[in-house]
Amino acid sequence: MSKRFRYYILTAYLIFVSILFLLPGSAFPKNNWLKQIHFDKWVHVGIFFILGLLISWSFNIKKTSSFFITFIILAFYGIVVEVVQDQYVINRSFDVWDWVADMGGAIFSLVYWRWGKKNRPL
Repeated sequence: MSKRFRYYILTAYLIFVSILFLLPGSAFPKNNWLKQIHFDKWVHVGIFFILGLLISWSFNIKKTSSFFITFIILAFYGIVVEVVQDQYVINRSFDVWDWVADMGGAIFSLVYWRWGKKNRPL
């Protein structure tokens, strides 16, 4: 696949998740059993896992320094999302555990990209 196509996929995903992060809190279901299993945290892990993989794939990251830079970018994006939700989105607030879940997803994606994909055919 061409680099341009990879960038389009990354951009489309980033726009999609940014829209999801900016939805008001009333747009989400209030099921108690979802809160009991911390479903929202797993969603954050999954979103940032995919985002980390897409960044790594789009820019064909191979160097350790590039992994560190990617992690910093994802950490910054995660904290910005939380601040924006707290300041500008109705019924949403800053949740440090959401950011921790974001960082967990970012770390999992970068570890997978670095070591997990070695043993699978492309």
